[in-house]
Amino acid sequence: MASNSPKTFILLLDGGSASRGRVRRWLTDRGFITWEANDVCHAIEEVSDFTVKRRPDVVLLEVPAIPDCFDTFKSTFQVSPNELSIVALSESPSDTSKPFVASSLNQLKMYMDSCLIPA
Repeated sequence: MASNSPKTFILLLDGGSASRGRVRRWLTDRGFITWEANDVCHAIEEVSDFTVKRRPDVVLLEVPAIPDCFDTFKSTFQVSPNELSIVALSESPSDTSKPFVASSLNQLKMYMDSCLIPA
């Protein structure tokens, strides 16, 4: 995956999501280079670090409130959508009405696959 796309996904996971393990397995099976952040600041630091040769394909972050964290990332990063995409997976019906939130692993897969840029 790393050689195919310069895009980094920030993947926000609902902290109570039962799909966490399946998401991690799918990312590994698909060949994504994944980095798990401890908190929002840690994720921002990783994505912003200009000293690394290559950012991870996916920065995975478990969050308590997906809409709040999404807004934080959007306001922090004013980059090309070809470089960074923020997406979330939530099983909460109130979150999944938003366009950036997938309600299932299959929906997340479709979104991420559609965003990848061929080399």
